[in-house]
Amino acid sequence: MHHQLYGQIKFVDKKNDLVGFLDIGGVKKKPRDYFRGYIEQHGDNNVIVCKKIYGSYMGYADFDGQRYFDLREMDNYELEDLPVDSKDPIMLSSEARNRIDLVELMKGNVE
Repeated sequence: MHHQLYGQIKFVDKKNDLVGFLDIGGVKKKPRDYFRGYIEQHGDNNVIVCKKIYGSYMGYADFDGQRYFDLREMDNYELEDLPVDSKDPIMLSSEARNRIDLVELMKGNVE
């Protein structure tokens, strides 16, 4: 099972008076993870500040031909498991190992 984004999205940056538009899945002859769009600045004259946004949310994003995101060039960090009995402050209170039913089960309180 997977979740797939699809459709038109409008992004608003009120501070800079920018509006961005993305159409996800509407790129002809491409899989549905591809998107296209543009950014305009409102005000006295509506000016298109980025004519072409293009890419795939599974891999890359280009703005007017300049690549700003490429998954292949991302830094990968190795994950480290915390031991089950860890009292590390990083462990969140909402972490599954802190569930009341699991804690009681580990104590032997089966009922």
